[in-house]
Amino acid sequence: MTYSHLSVRYRIIFDSPFHCGNGMGGALVDRLARRDESGYLIVPGSTVKGIVRENCERLAALFGVNVAGPHVPSGDGPDTQKFIEWLFQRHNPVTLLFGSQLRQGGLCFDDAVLEKYWQDYFSGALETADETAGKTAGGRLAWQVERRARARMSRLTGAAAHRGLFTGEYGIRGLTFMGMVSGYLQRLDYAGADLSEYARLLLLAGLKLMGGMGADRSTGAGRCRVELTELKLDGRPAEARDELNRLENLLLLDQFN
Repeated sequence: MTYSHLSVRYRIIFDSPFHCGNGMGGALVDRLARRDESGYLIVPGSTVKGIVRENCERLAALFGVNVAGPHVPSGDGPDTQKFIEWLFQRHNPVTLLFGSQLRQGGLCFDDAVLEKYWQDYFSGALETADETAGKTAGGRLAWQVERRARARMSRLTGAAAHRGLFTGEYGIRGLTFMGMVSGYLQRLDYAGADLSEYARLLLLAGLKLMGGMGADRSTGAGRCRVELTELKLDGRPAEARDELNRLENLLLLDQFN
């Protein structure tokens, strides 16, 4: 059994305010944004992984591959039958990337961290001594976010629900984050081709297709773009653009059904 190793570094650019919550509230804010130990905003790797997986599933289905979500459907209808067929399908590029209930995936999605320029900006490293005087690090970190008040709407009346007002922290528009996906893909020779190559194409396309992230996307929050900044295959540098130019090869994916 052989494996191919890969690592992908990428940049997320937010074109609108965004909210990646930590599930908790504070004294003045009901929904706090996710931060690291230094107080900088982060985009959880689990969030990126979920969005990329969904993009890969849609792409694979578009090219004729039988795919199913990671959760077991209820009942014994056609969705359950499709899920069982997918579960035991050995040659599936989505399973190769993300694993299933029967096999573990080999990729690790790290948290995307605030780019160094922004860390320096919010820490005061870009300011002179005179500009820094009287400012605290905690005060600068507050510049990362803006607070928004929203009202929970009643589905019955269509009006604001009683005691439904809440506030949340949103990362400001224009922030950029650096993330990485790394790990291994099992080489599977099938029909004269290596399935891991198709899986790699799906992964890169799934990353590039990320256009929205976090909560409140229906209200315009979380719009983003992704740039692939570095790609390494088996430790050797490669051009992500050259890989993406081979996307038409995904038309051959239907042979793995």
